[in-house]
Amino acid sequence: MSTYITLQGSITYSDKKSLNKSVKTLKTGRWMNSDECLIDESGMVIGDGQEPDIDGLTISFPMSLYRNIGYILKELVKGCSFFNLVWTCTDDGFTGGVFKGEQETLYNLLDFAKSLNIGEIPFAGQSRMDWLVEVESAFFEEYA
Repeated sequence: MSTYITLQGSITYSDKKSLNKSVKTLKTGRWMNSDECLIDESGMVIGDGQEPDIDGLTISFPMSLYRNIGYILKELVKGCSFFNLVWTCTDDGFTGGVFKGEQETLYNLLDFAKSLNIGEIPFAGQSRMDWLVEVESAFFEEYA
């Protein structure tokens, strides 16, 4: 079963060897193409695609929906000197996470929405989708 997360952030590595190991993992898992641009599950470049998503020793993750990348985030941050990754997931719940420093903090986004007085989640339809987008946007604005 696939899990999709919306992810945004960056990882800065302390050396080229650690960066190259993560780049290899991203390419093998089909999250990055040979031009070192991050791609979606259909192989389309995420973002404008004008430049690689690697600058020096930093990999930047443009905000987008990534398939199954959540399973390797802890592996990607090994050997790094700094990282700040913010993610949300609506598969099998409504969760968000902030992965910074040496810890990952998880959030129940229903509680997060209540803390911002966004209101209760609508039962179904377009109003439900609009509500989810509003809460996710507020979460990224707060933590990314």
